[in-house]
Amino acid sequence: MPTIDRTVIDSFGPTQSTMVWNGSTLPIYGTLEKADNYFASMLEGQLWAYKDRDLRMRALVSATKRIDRLNFIGEQADAEQPLQFPRGTDTLVPVEIEQACYEVAYALLKGVDLDTERDNLSMTVQAFGGLRSEHDRSIVPLYLASGIPSATAWDLLLPYLQGRRGLQMERLS
Repeated sequence: MPTIDRTVIDSFGPTQSTMVWNGSTLPIYGTLEKADNYFASMLEGQLWAYKDRDLRMRALVSATKRIDRLNFIGEQADAEQPLQFPRGTDTLVPVEIEQACYEVAYALLKGVDLDTERDNLSMTVQAFGGLRSEHDRSIVPLYLASGIPSATAWDLLLPYLQGRRGLQMERLS
């Protein structure tokens, strides 16, 4: 059973790096220890705790890469920094960005696959025996279209994203 460790001190600065099997290092948002503490306080956090440390770290690396593909407000704090955050005059990564990274990593560990999710969005009718349901799939959720497999993570990222320019039109009839 995971426990909350309140004595963890982040000595890695704005980001932490992890070494991968080929000897190179990859930066991540947050730390594995912070992610462990984040999920230790959640009911559904058992899945995270029971996964191998290496697998959890790889999930954080994948989550960081997905987050860094997004279009954020402002400029990087330092042009030489490896990740999109911190930005502007900030010196630290916002807590919401770290938490979004943990949520994306969790979704990836649960097996959420964006290709499967997109394929499921094209299904308009589902039937089983005498039961039949129809779905309106004309609108793809923006978080899925942006490559983020978690609506919770998307909600955390949204305040930091550039607004979409242009007009979005929907057909109502």
